[in-house]
Amino acid sequence: MSASASPAKRTAQSLDPDEGDGVTMVKRVKRERVDERAMVIDEDSERDASDEEMDDNIDDVDANIEELRRQRAVERGRRNPEDLATAGVVKEISLQNFMCHENLTVTLAEKVNFVVGHNGSGKSAILSGLAVALGAKATVTGRGAGLKSMIMTGKDRAKVTVTMRNVGEDAFMPELFGDEIVIERNFDKSGASNFKFRASKDGKILSDKRDMLNKMCSQWQISIDSPLCMLTQDNAKTFLARTDPKVMYSFFLKGTGLASIMEEYQSTKIHREKLSRDLANAEEALPEQQSKVKKLQNLIQFAEKARNLRKKQEDLKAQLAWAFVHDKERDIETVRQFANELQAKIDMLETKLEEIDAAQEKAKSDVTVIREEIAKFVEDNRQTQQEMSAKKKKLQEARTALQAAKASVKECKGEIMSRDEEIAEMEEKLAAAQREQAGEMNPEQVKLLAQLEKADAQKSGLQRQLPQSERAVATAKAELDEATKALSDIQLEATEAERQYSEAKRSLDNLQARRTDRLAPYGRNLRWVMQAIEAAQWKHSKPIGPLGLHVKLKDPVYRNCLSNMLGSSLCSFAVRDPADQNTLQRIFEQCARDNNFSASPARDRGPPNLPAVTWYKGDRFDFSNGDLARQGVGETVLSKLEVDNEDVLRILITSHQIERTLVAPSDNDALDVMDRVLGPHHQSIVVFSASEFRHNGHVRNRLRQSGPQPKWKGPDMFVTDVAAEIERLRPIVAEREATMRTLRAELRVRQTDADKASEKLKTAEKALEHNQRGIPHIRRAIEAITDKLNALRPIDGNATEISLQEVRGEKAKLQEELNNLEGSLDVRQKDFEAAEADSAAAQDSLNSFHEEIAKKKDMLTSLQQQVKKCDNERMHYKGSLQRAEQALQKEQATIDEDEKTLKSWTNSALGFMERPDEFGNAADIEAERKAVDKQIEQAKRRTNIDLDQVVQQHLIETERLNKTILLINSFRDIERLLKTGFEDRTDRWQVLRKNTSIRIHMRFIENIRKRGFDGRLHFDHDVAEELRLEVATSNDAGTQREMVYKGPASLSGGERSFVTVSLLLSMWDSAPASLRCLDEWDVFLDSANRRIAANLLMEAARDATSKQFVLISPLDMNGVNTAGRGNKVIRLADPVRNQRRLEEFQ
Repeated sequence: MSASASPAKRTAQSLDPDEGDGVTMVKRVKRERVDERAMVIDEDSERDASDEEMDDNIDDVDANIEELRRQRAVERGRRNPEDLATAGVVKEISLQNFMCHENLTVTLAEKVNFVVGHNGSGKSAILSGLAVALGAKATVTGRGAGLKSMIMTGKDRAKVTVTMRNVGEDAFMPELFGDEIVIERNFDKSGASNFKFRASKDGKILSDKRDMLNKMCSQWQISIDSPLCMLTQDNAKTFLARTDPKVMYSFFLKGTGLASIMEEYQSTKIHREKLSRDLANAEEALPEQQSKVKKLQNLIQFAEKARNLRKKQEDLKAQLAWAFVHDKERDIETVRQFANELQAKIDMLETKLEEIDAAQEKAKSDVTVIREEIAKFVEDNRQTQQEMSAKKKKLQEARTALQAAKASVKECKGEIMSRDEEIAEMEEKLAAAQREQAGEMNPEQVKLLAQLEKADAQKSGLQRQLPQSERAVATAKAELDEATKALSDIQLEATEAERQYSEAKRSLDNLQARRTDRLAPYGRNLRWVMQAIEAAQWKHSKPIGPLGLHVKLKDPVYRNCLSNMLGSSLCSFAVRDPADQNTLQRIFEQCARDNNFSASPARDRGPPNLPAVTWYKGDRFDFSNGDLARQGVGETVLSKLEVDNEDVLRILITSHQIERTLVAPSDNDALDVMDRVLGPHHQSIVVFSASEFRHNGHVRNRLRQSGPQPKWKGPDMFVTDVAAEIERLRPIVAEREATMRTLRAELRVRQTDADKASEKLKTAEKALEHNQRGIPHIRRAIEAITDKLNALRPIDGNATEISLQEVRGEKAKLQEELNNLEGSLDVRQKDFEAAEADSAAAQDSLNSFHEEIAKKKDMLTSLQQQVKKCDNERMHYKGSLQRAEQALQKEQATIDEDEKTLKSWTNSALGFMERPDEFGNAADIEAERKAVDKQIEQAKRRTNIDLDQVVQQHLIETERLNKTILLINSFRDIERLLKTGFEDRTDRWQVLRKNTSIRIHMRFIENIRKRGFDGRLHFDHDVAEELRLEVATSNDAGTQREMVYKGPASLSGGERSFVTVSLLLSMWDSAPASLRCLDEWDVFLDSANRRIAANLLMEAARDATSKQFVLISPLDMNGVNTAGRGNKVIRLADPVRNQRRLEEFQ
């Protein structure tokens, strides 16, 4: 509405662009004459004016033409030379890849711009680019059916940029764009097109909406597809030859802005006519509404008899309302007493928690003290352990030395016996030698004797080294045993530390994963299984699982206990059909292979742990008869769980009997429960304690068993506060990691010691084996050499005697050595016994140390269990506290809600009556009220009406009737004002249309007479709505009265071009557009007519204010005065390829 109203308003205010403070006297005289004529002729005679009346006015026009010319000259002299176009005119046009221009920029002057050049130089392309940039379709330019046809041959896209001036009071959004607006339009071969609006060529894009261009053109009155704004080359050549009178008349109305004004008036007329129809419909329905109101009034009067009953009914309602208030007050007091009891219980539980916290803090402090005592005791006994190790080593050395001494004595005795045998043999040989004569020794005997001496020396050396090698082996074995035992002990400690660290680290990692993955407690990479389940086809229905998603723990005290009991089941799945069981199993195996899936507890090595799959029938059986918690026997596993799926609930009941399995916060409580429950009604019972023990008993055999639960190796299934649990585990993980690293380092040291001891033993055993094997080998060599010597020489008595003496000497030495060895053996025996006694004493001390350490560790374990018990009790009492607080909050909310209800009821009761001193019984009052209601109902049946409904309907209908009457009266006034206003505006518009047509007619005659022509414009405003043009040229001989007028079709090309220019100039004088473009305006004019037409255009431009002209001509402007500020002649270069330069002449 605003877009169309703005041009109308602007047109009405500026139909004469030359009007202002210096308006000419001729114009004022003409306007006064027209207004005076409009006052004396009535409406009918004005609408019936014919062309003959207009011809009569031509004489008046002729008489004033000379005066008009003179006044114009005076007006031009007075006009400010700086009065140039400031807003809504083109400053610069830039074409890229557009039609025949690859890159062309044209700067325009503010007033008149003559664009000249040879045919094909791209003059019309400039106007086409301007039209495209201002939103025109390609068909308006007459140069193609679409924008893509305007893209330069061989190019894929084109861009047209137009810079508009934006200064003065007509500036468009100056706060956004400033003094200039750059309009850019891009389009490509695909037909895609877009607009961009900037404040400068290189500035940022301020808008890219087509609506921005529409508002801009509306502000500056630019209708780019109107011939008055832009007359293309083809239209300029055939404008008058093909134009229909009705089209000419429409062209006149649109070009002057009268059409847009009439469109607004017609829209107003349509709304007024609709309002008239609505008023008529409302007036037709008014009698029916009045009749309905009257009928309802009669019905109300007919029901007046029931008023007394209604009054009594209202009184009873008031009494009943206050009775309800009194009852509600008593209910609130009861709830408040219960809330006080809950508050007392909360205070008791808080005190109990404080006591538990104090006990736990003391236990923790004792744990710290015991740990410190253990550490100090271990440190204090470290020297004892070192001494024990030294004494054990000394004992082993003594044992080894004793064994070596015994071996040496035994060996020495063997050597003596061997010497005795040799002596006997030699004595026998000596006897034989004395009987025989010995000969001389040959060289072979000498050689064998040398070998025999060498072999004897080696044998003696090996016999001396043998005891030392045996002692070295014994010592190495003892050291290896000790190192191996130490290594084994540290390996056990390191393995246990790694297990504890891995368990804590897995728990911490799983808790951290729970922050983003709710499936983390039930398995590793379980999301791939869930995605495969969603994508698979199932015979019956999609599996349920993991079951733990549907199970929550109410009391955190039993977190570990129930995780041990239900951990595997919570990670399992359930299906309704055996075929679906196989399908799900295949999904598990596929995800285990492809995605490293494993159910909890996940394995780091070996085959993956796949979850169990349960087949259930979906039977929703009733388990209430077996629920021990409902029977009041005690708290069960089921009572501690919240299960949101009925199928999962019954699966757990079937597999774990959670409705019959009892729970207790401690082992003592569990035993108490068994003592209390076991009997005739309950032959057997199972109780799980929060300390992770299972207790079961049976009446028949009086058997009771207790033992720890199998530990769940997976993550904690019932963690409620993940963040707190993570913070609790982090220091534990860090401590266990540090312990593990320390033990690993010590393990490496022990391994190195064991490796060294093993290597030492191997070396000693190798040396011992060398000695043990070398002695027999040397003996055999000596025997062989002796046999050879005996075979080579005769028995020599002297030699034998000498040898006998030597052997006897060796025996004496051996006997002496034996005596020494036996003395040394006694010393070794005493050393061994002393070392053994020292070792036993050290062992007793070490055993005492271990016993003391065991006692302290037992104390530490007891204290740690006490800390854990405090944790369990805290969780138990904290759960009770939370439940009590929740119950208190619930009761408090009930009190608050009841108090709100009480307040509302009290206010409602006060609406009936003041608070009474005494309150009746609500039931009695209600009975009495029902009796009154019954009497009222009987009255309604007798009168056959509902009094409440009739009264309410009467009020509604009366209000509706009053509103209808008020609206009708109001709309009658509005309709009358609209009708009067429309008729007045229509009359003024008709006067304005007539005056505008006279002005255009006068200007047209003035323009064509400069050529020596004469002409007439026939406006048929009332009947045919046509505009006919007749011209008498100078070729039609005779005086003006004898001139022959003819239509545009009968004119030559040059005459038609001149008449076209004259007509456009006369209409431009009354058109508001700031931009006026004309292409090939002089194509058929000879030089004389062209000069006259050009002077007309220059004169019109000088007379126009804030208007810009762009005129295209293939000819030079020789003979035309184009001088003056704001005028410009732009000459395009001759057509060549890749044109880039522009020559401009001022």
